[in-house]
Formats: sequence, C-alpha cells, structure tokens
Amino acid sequence: MWAQGVLPEWMYPRDIGVMVSVKNWSHGQWLEVVECGAEVTKEVISALKKFEAPITFTSGDKLYLIGSPEFKEFYKNYVKSYSNFLPSVSD
Repeated sequence: MWAQGVLPEWMYPRDIGVMVSVKNWSHGQWLEVVECGAEVTKEVISALKKFEAPITFTSGDKLYLIGSPEFKEFYKNYVKSYSNFLPSVSD
C-alpha cells in the first residue's frame, strides 16, 4: 500500500499516469484524481469507487464529480475558494 496508506501498489502514478490524492472534508475523505501523462481510465475509477468516497477527476477539459449532492455542493464552494488553481464546475 502507498499514498497515505490507502491505494494499492498498481496505482503508482509512474505506472498508470495519474495521481490520486486523499483530501478531507466535513463528512470524511474524498479522492482527487489528476492526469499526469495519461488519461484517467474506467479501471482506475472503478477501483476508486470501492472506497465509497467522493471522487473528482478531470478528463481532457471536463471536470467530473462522483458523490452525494452534499459533496457536489461542498466542491463547488471549494472551487470558488481556490478558483485560481482549479477548473470551473458547471451547474
């Protein structure tokens, strides 16, 4: 295990071309997936869904949010707070 003791070895960024970060929010943790040399695959997202935590990832220019309506609202506010660093979220 690696990446804050959460992710399996096969998800090492050098091997899959994406990086997964574990972030905290008021209802637990969420996973942020960032492309770093490869596109986010269905296999990666399927594996991450097993953690039953909200997930954010960008594929191309589009941002995807997987989670409860409360998480999506939280993330919209998070983006407003850090808008200089994150892609915009569509309603």
